[in-house]
Amino acid sequence: MRKVIKTRWWLMDCSLPQRNWARLRVWNDGTCDLLDSDDRLHPFESEAAAVTFLREDEFVPLDQLLDEVTYNRVGPSPLVPPEPARADCPTCGSSWTEGLYGPECDTCGGGAMDRPCPVCGGICGRVWRRAVMDSQDSGLAHWIGHCGLAARTQG
Repeated sequence: MRKVIKTRWWLMDCSLPQRNWARLRVWNDGTCDLLDSDDRLHPFESEAAAVTFLREDEFVPLDQLLDEVTYNRVGPSPLVPPEPARADCPTCGSSWTEGLYGPECDTCGGGAMDRPCPVCGGICGRVWRRAVMDSQDSGLAHWIGHCGLAARTQG
């Protein structure tokens, strides 16, 4: 049975304040589909192909934009819910709040609550924050952040 394993929302950066958006869904068979604000559905063979298509049209992941808003504000953002006081991996039982994670666990995904940028291996110096509820609900690691090197090469 075909099942959606990941959903990610995107906004076209160059169209703001207009809101051109896209919803990317990844299916358990590895294929993807993309629904855009013009109500067109685009099928893709892989998530990588869909992301390339989106980036060529200057789309930015919504979670990345929220991350930038959060870090540029003083105080907590009402758009990003607070993380629970204690966060544990439902798969291997590691306590993320205590800085523990399972190195081979897909839900832990290479880090506890924070990890160096996974795009460039930490070279850019940015730290990504775990999206606890998304990680726990999906069984796959979800991180909030973006690579500082990728942002420089796009500009």
